[in-house]
Amino acid sequence: MKATQYVREMILKGKIKFRFTLEELDLMRKLSGEANNLNQIAKKANQAGFAKVGIEVIGIMAQIKKLLDDC
Repeated sequence: MKATQYVREMILKGKIKFRFTLEELDLMRKLSGEANNLNQIAKKANQAGFAKVGIEVIGIMAQIKKLLDDC
């Protein structure tokens, strides 16, 4: 398809895809923070033993579940 034909089709039939909403960006930022927390816990678990950090993991899982349920 030639560029002019593509442009013509997009003008006549194309749709605009909007960027993420502020709410979606906030959720992604929060989930990214939780992922960082999980990485830190995994490092601590490897150093100190998995049994000692189990409670922290359960807490982070609860936070992630709350974030996803609020959507």
